[in-house]
Amino acid sequence: MLDGVRVHRIMQHKSMDGASMLHVSEIHDLDVNSQMGASHTVFHAVAHTAPRPGYDKVDFWHEVSISSVKADEEFKKNVELDLGDEADWTHESLSQLQCARAMYLPACEMLKKMDGVGFWNDNGVDVSKALLPEDSQQKAVDYKFW
Repeated sequence: MLDGVRVHRIMQHKSMDGASMLHVSEIHDLDVNSQMGASHTVFHAVAHTAPRPGYDKVDFWHEVSISSVKADEEFKKNVELDLGDEADWTHESLSQLQCARAMYLPACEMLKKMDGVGFWNDNGVDVSKALLPEDSQQKAVDYKFW
């Protein structure tokens, strides 16, 4: 029995300085309809392009990540490790390669340019009230997350 089909498209873009890689995934979750034939079952994957009323399932979304090109090269060495072997890289060696910098600087710049969520660090949710129980008499603390 086939329960579902997902189409997963991945695009990669290297930064101008070559230090980081932007990975954009487009995922389309398709519904599957089956028809019983005389000797086999035929499956049809159906895509929905518009939200369906009363249907809570998200059919289409994007996932974005940023990686360090130098860290990715170091991590490729892990594939060749045998049971009990240790990786050549350490957090100190990754720090010397400035891997974290290659990821967080582009991410911060993109967030600033996206919209109010990134620029103002405000997603419209009052987290201070959402974190406290309803019967709590504690003073709300103003937390902001991006």
